[in-house]
Amino acid sequence: MTEKLVATVEQRRSGARVIKLAGVLDEDNRLRELGEKLSGGTVLINLAGVERINSIGGRDWVKWLAALEAQGIRPILVSCSPAIVLQLNRVKNFAGNAMVKSFQAPYHCESCDADKLLLVHVSELRDRARPSCSCDVCGARMKLTEDPVTYFAFVKDLRNQREETPSEREIDFARGSKAAVSDEHIKRVSKPRLPMRDSRPSFAAHHFRKSEHEVVMMPAPAPATSSAAYITLMLTVIVCTIGVAVAIVYLIL
Repeated sequence: MTEKLVATVEQRRSGARVIKLAGVLDEDNRLRELGEKLSGGTVLINLAGVERINSIGGRDWVKWLAALEAQGIRPILVSCSPAIVLQLNRVKNFAGNAMVKSFQAPYHCESCDADKLLLVHVSELRDRARPSCSCDVCGARMKLTEDPVTYFAFVKDLRNQREETPSEREIDFARGSKAAVSDEHIKRVSKPRLPMRDSRPSFAAHHFRKSEHEVVMMPAPAPATSSAAYITLMLTVIVCTIGVAVAIVYLIL
């Protein structure tokens, strides 16, 4: 059974919003309902968990990004999965006017047969050659499983994407601090994860949860009776019992 698209939204007290999408982006995506729950501002969209996209899902995605822009929302795409990168290379306007900050590149180690998804930042890729990757298991040099020329082709179309101005970047994507949306913040939010090989149960199309900073306060447990108070109580009972016994004997005699 194909897993449907799952959307997790974190609304932090500072006003920052992080959306994580995972699963299959198809005709049952319900992106419109997700957009209705958002308001103006910048939103970080983590796409690391998107596994597959069909033609209808891709069409709805492009329309959804345009609708967000009409609402005054500026999306920033981070940790784009290989499925997203495939669409970025095939569909010219797949990202719309959204900024693409980082994406995943699949690597394979021929020595120990290990796989790895490397998080590549667009800003770093512009200044140097295509990234190299070492195996975390044996340390050998890993090989990109896709054709490098084809896989990184979309990056050249991002060279003219508009960079954030200081006022637009003044959003709290760090833990409780007021800081710009830097590469370090994005690394904390979007960590590449290899897809699980076992099957997973389907979830509801949208799952909204509280920010990690919202702590539910539980009532403190009632303090336990101290040992000294317990001993005093027992001594009082014993003394009273003895007094009553003495009084009864005195009355009988």
